[in-house]
Amino acid sequence: MNNIVGVGKLLMTIPVGNILGEGVLWDDKTQSIWWTDIEAAEIFNYSITTQSLRTITMPYRVGSFGLTQNAEQLIVAFDRGIALYHLKTREVQWLATPESHLTNNRFNDGRVDRQGRFWAGTMVENGPYPSSDAALYCVAHQGQCLEVCENISISNGLCWSPDGLTMYHADSPTHEIFQYDFDPNTASVSNKRSFVTTEQMIFPDGSEVDAAGYIWNAQWGERYAKLPLLNRK
Repeated sequence: MNNIVGVGKLLMTIPVGNILGEGVLWDDKTQSIWWTDIEAAEIFNYSITTQSLRTITMPYRVGSFGLTQNAEQLIVAFDRGIALYHLKTREVQWLATPESHLTNNRFNDGRVDRQGRFWAGTMVENGPYPSSDAALYCVAHQGQCLEVCENISISNGLCWSPDGLTMYHADSPTHEIFQYDFDPNTASVSNKRSFVTTEQMIFPDGSEVDAAGYIWNAQWGERYAKLPLLNRK
């Protein structure tokens, strides 16, 4: 069942002037919102309690990132690889650079799963179009980086169902969001199938699943770009 939902009430506006704002995270411990401006190579943290904004200049562009148990350390998918980044010392501890040989690629959308593993996908930023040299990766608890999905153009929209048994993932240029069976214990995926297809000029971008199991998908394109698409598993 597909439904287009109208725009809800605007709660607040944060005038940051982002070039390419992405990867919004809610930090329950600090009651704050995190996100990245990819092209500006900056991470932002906005406190709901104090209504204060912190801007963090990063050494490279940030496609996505995740919070860790250390409040001063993030796990970051920089454009060139995945690393731990210490906010105070600015130390970069590289975990994986699986596509260092692909100069047209950079890391894009990603997030932490419920088991604490960090996932991040890449995209073909430059070069001949169409190209499917990008992939989706998972950094396991021991730090090893595993390639989970391949032959992707722009990895996007990664999220999981409330029971954790279904993974959703989009390859934006294909106009399609896919479903996979997901094993929470091993992080293995299987049984890839189409979940929903967007219109020709509308591209599926970031996604989230709410408590009722509906998918909220941000869409880039000429029409309905500000309207979330709801879909139920």
